[in-house]
Amino acid sequence: MVVTPWATGATVDSASIQERLKRAAPWFAVAVFVAVLLGLYIYVFAGDAPRRLFDFAGWQRWWNDNPRNGLVAIIGLVLASISVAIGVYQVLIDRTVVREGERTRETVAADGEKTRDSLEIATAKMTTEILSAIHNAQRGEAAEPPPEVGRDQVVAAEALAERGGEPARLIARGQVAEGLDALRAEIEAEDESIANVRAARWRELGALAYSVSVQRAIEAYEEASGLDSSDFWTWVHLARLYQAAGQTPDAERVARLALATSSKARDRSVALNEIGDVLRARNDLTGASDAYQESLEIARKLVAEDPTQEERARDVSVSLDRIGDALSARNDSAGALEAYREGLDIARTLAVADPIHAGRARDVSVSLNKLGDVLRARNDLTGALEAYQEGLEIARKVAEADPNHAERARDVSVSLDRVGDVLNARNELTGALEAYEEALAIRRELAAADPSHAERARDISVSLNKIGDVLSARNDLTGALDVYQEGLAIRRKLATADPSHAERARDMSVSLDRVGDVLRARNDLTGALEAYEEALAIRRELAAANPTHAERARDVSLGLDRIGDVLRARGDLTGALEVHREGLKIARRLAAADPTHADRARDLSVSLALIGDVLSGSNDLTGAMEAYHEGLDIQRRLAAADPTNASRSMDVAVSLAKLAQIAEASGDLRAAASRFAEARDLFMALSNAAPDYHQLSRMAEAATEDAARLSVRPSATP
Repeated sequence: MVVTPWATGATVDSASIQERLKRAAPWFAVAVFVAVLLGLYIYVFAGDAPRRLFDFAGWQRWWNDNPRNGLVAIIGLVLASISVAIGVYQVLIDRTVVREGERTRETVAADGEKTRDSLEIATAKMTTEILSAIHNAQRGEAAEPPPEVGRDQVVAAEALAERGGEPARLIARGQVAEGLDALRAEIEAEDESIANVRAARWRELGALAYSVSVQRAIEAYEEASGLDSSDFWTWVHLARLYQAAGQTPDAERVARLALATSSKARDRSVALNEIGDVLRARNDLTGASDAYQESLEIARKLVAEDPTQEERARDVSVSLDRIGDALSARNDSAGALEAYREGLDIARTLAVADPIHAGRARDVSVSLNKLGDVLRARNDLTGALEAYQEGLEIARKVAEADPNHAERARDVSVSLDRVGDVLNARNELTGALEAYEEALAIRRELAAADPSHAERARDISVSLNKIGDVLSARNDLTGALDVYQEGLAIRRKLATADPSHAERARDMSVSLDRVGDVLRARNDLTGALEAYEEALAIRRELAAANPTHAERARDVSLGLDRIGDVLRARGDLTGALEVHREGLKIARRLAAADPTHADRARDLSVSLALIGDVLSGSNDLTGAMEAYHEGLDIQRRLAAADPTNASRSMDVAVSLAKLAQIAEASGDLRAAASRFAEARDLFMALSNAAPDYHQLSRMAEAATEDAARLSVRPSATP
């Protein structure tokens, strides 16, 4: 039985085909040889053969004349035909094999393509799962990684998915911390001698950990920097992470290393912005402004070189925003407004040039929010509301264009919060409540769609606190307590789920304060004290864990102030004075450590006022007057340094009213009348500048009545 190659499904290569042709060649040679011999015999030895091949009558006569010649011719023809047939057979088989091989290769190639497609689909699916898990595990201190890190995360997730293995599977399943630890162990175990390759692997881990665990990300980028100190973005990412961790000296050190390794003008601009951010965090506002200004000059030069590059124009707007931030922190609201408005103009131009680019529209919305913040600080509530409402309208359009984009919807909720804040300040409580409730509805929907996302849950607690503030202002204390407690329950759950997350614990202390505030307003002083004491215990623990963190110490001081207020309300003036003095000690230390920080100075004046309140209640009028006077001196200095800041003037007016009351109680009616009159003038000026702020008008009326009352008393006249 002959088994043909196509029956076996065998495939052959070119070498095999050549071998078969070699085997077929002898048969063709035999056929030729037989044909030559036959021709010689017929035409040479036999003779009388017809000269024409197709002379059939002649061949018949030739056959009849000598039958032996015909027999030899037949035998020769048969042998030649058999040889030719065998050769042709071999050739036909080889051609079939070639065609079969081609068909088989095509099948294998198609199968391989399908396999590659399947692998690509599986890799893409795992990449999406990894990025989703990373996104869901975001932490508050680094919840929104910068664009550069976002791109690095995509690349790292793709590489991790292609490699597969336990780290990829763990992260894709949502076990992000375990997956990151497994990835670190995998990198450490690798036998890779090329430093740059190992550094790249550490950078992948750093990118994946960036928005999940600040400490893990820091450790990964530190490893990368040790292996490759020339990578610019490694230093930039480390600077940002150190800042998030409160390690300001380290942040400044690596930000300057980023500047030293920058080889391009734009990189230098980025590094200068990072240095400015660190200096601003240290409250070196002059140094920060200088760094931002130098960055801005580079960005402007790059735009001048190529005005068609939109990203270069955007870099200018980013630097302007940072300059505005620094000027705002320096209480230079006019300068901040100028910077923000120029940045806004650039953002508007870019958005008009590319109307379908959602990021461009969002930049306009962000700039409007910054502009609104400054206007609100200047007590221009109407201007602030206009800016916030325009930003809200843009955020709504961007969200409507991409309804599946969660962050776009969140942007709408943030803008609604800002609108609500202004309406609340204008005492338009109904409008404020509507804005806050719409924001809450958006946040509840986002949280329901992504229940494992901690930041979504936190956003709900933020909205609940704002709603509680409005309800409390409307004297709906029961409603306020309900929403505050719901917010507290959310924050307890988040803090319990992540006990090492300092901001989660701090959030819980803030919610405890709000619950305590309502209980105090309801005269449940015992319940209020319990809430405040739990909050203070959390804050003391956080401050002890990070003793150089000024905000942690400030939180302790504020917690002590609340407890002191409750103790004073319970009549425990000695206990109240003790805790207020502890708070005052902290406030003095913080103000002395940062004498240019206006808010630190204001905190000190508030602590002095609380001490004065307790001493006044204890009938220690001299001590109360000293405390109030020291606080007033601080407040006058702050108001003179920032004359457009309404809150500074309000602080002065309140302290004047308190000093007037002490003077009246001491019998110095002339001084009392003078201070009430000065307070009245300040309250009236503030009320005229913000007619929607009804509390100011009520304060002005009260001061006017007191000044008028004392002016008719005989001892108040010369």
